[in-house]
Amino acid sequence: MITNDTGAVVYSAAHGPYGAIEKTWTSSYDPALKFSGKEREKGSGLDYFGARYYGHAVYRFIPAALVLAMQFLEANPRFLSGETRETEWIFAPFAVWSYHTPGIPLSLVRSLLLPALILILLFPAVKKSLRFKLALGVFFMSLIPVILLAERSGAHLNMSGNFFWGAHMALFVLMMESLILLAGQNRLKFKPLFAGVIALHVLSGLIYVSRLAVGLPF
Repeated sequence: MITNDTGAVVYSAAHGPYGAIEKTWTSSYDPALKFSGKEREKGSGLDYFGARYYGHAVYRFIPAALVLAMQFLEANPRFLSGETRETEWIFAPFAVWSYHTPGIPLSLVRSLLLPALILILLFPAVKKSLRFKLALGVFFMSLIPVILLAERSGAHLNMSGNFFWGAHMALFVLMMESLILLAGQNRLKFKPLFAGVIALHVLSGLIYVSRLAVGLPF
């Protein structure tokens, strides 16, 4: 029960043992806090318990992945309806890439450092690896739209980086192929190199996450 400044009841309801509202007497005011004093989201109807969400309709805490999917669909109704935005691709060399990463040459060097080392140090193995050569070629092909194109909605240039997804996936495959080649070599000979590469990748990942956390470009 909730009252206003004059003492009049503006909300009065009874909750069941699992959180559902069983009966409402007065509802001229709708409080955000419901079951157990937790906030109930209007869109999903889930109760937010700080670290997780509770679904009173199913009497269970909801997996985080399902909550994220529900929130995505709620925020992006076009995803299910099939509605699309009026956009066009334009020729704008380095426009989106320079927006996200001011230091493009350094970014490219950091991205290709491991494959370049593999190419130099393990060239005989690289010549025999069709998968590595294919992954390298696909990565460079995926850079073409990143470098040359941008997406525009009316007069607005879209800087969301949609063209980056293909390059990110291609770079991931190239990295995996590089590590597979390195791991398949004489372990005694390349053990320090392998350990150093892994350490550099962990350090690079930590730097990347920390820059994103403080809002710096990647």
